[in-house]
Amino acid sequence: TSKKDGNITSSIISDISDDINDANMPDGTIDRDRALEIALSHAKLEKDKVHNIDVDFDRERNGYQWEVDFDYEGHEYSYDIDAKTGKIIHNKKEIAD
Repeated sequence: TSKKDGNITSSIISDISDDINDANMPDGTIDRDRALEIALSHAKLEKDKVHNIDVDFDRERNGYQWEVDFDYEGHEYSYDIDAKTGKIIHNKKEIAD
């Protein structure tokens, strides 16, 4: 099924993300809670202080990764975390719209 915007690739990735949970994660990957912990630690924030937490598991060309997003005091934080190593691949902090 495709999304309203007609982007089939986006729909497939979303479907993969929806189907994966901690019980059926690929072997050797960190779980959702650990990915969030890594991002929050890097941002020097605590879970109870942030809002709009979104953690998604995606398959990329170079393997699996967690995409972690959250808001804090007018800023949007976004992290891509390697699901095997826990290494932060990319992160950014932007002023919220």
